[in-house]
Amino acid sequence: MEKIKSEAGANSPVPDKMSYCNGRYVRMANFAAKTENPMMIIGLLAGFFLCILPTIHSGFRQLLHEWPFFYAIFEASVWFKPIFIYPLLSFILLIALLAQLSKGFPGGWREAELAKIPTAKQVVDEALFPSSKKESIIFLYWFFMGFLKPYFWFSVFAVLSYFMMIGGVKWAA
Repeated sequence: MEKIKSEAGANSPVPDKMSYCNGRYVRMANFAAKTENPMMIIGLLAGFFLCILPTIHSGFRQLLHEWPFFYAIFEASVWFKPIFIYPLLSFILLIALLAQLSKGFPGGWREAELAKIPTAKQVVDEALFPSSKKESIIFLYWFFMGFLKPYFWFSVFAVLSYFMMIGGVKWAA
């Protein structure tokens, strides 16, 4: 918001789009933009170390046996147990709902016709902040869905690991 004020001039009024959000949505979008990539990296690393590596390396799998919590995650995700499948299906439904809601995304998101969800960086760069209650609800839903991005990448590795397991991957020593 400060950036917008400084670009428009010190005495210029804040645009209507920004007056509703009171800076809260700006802070939320900036936080999402800062944490988007680290959260994806966490999901990738968790998927690699808890799904792929135990699948292809028996020594790492034996090491995982010593930590029951992590081994339970490995077993549940690789063999598609209900404790993994139900959150995965819920996640897919939530993403589909967010894609449909993106048509009403704040700020007149230009890609809404394609049902494309904006990234956090795009929200900050294009000042896509809510100006009504409906847009506010969609924005908050988008913000909290951002915390599920690590689960998406973990799920990708789990599915890959499942196909490696049923395909008979030779265990490394």
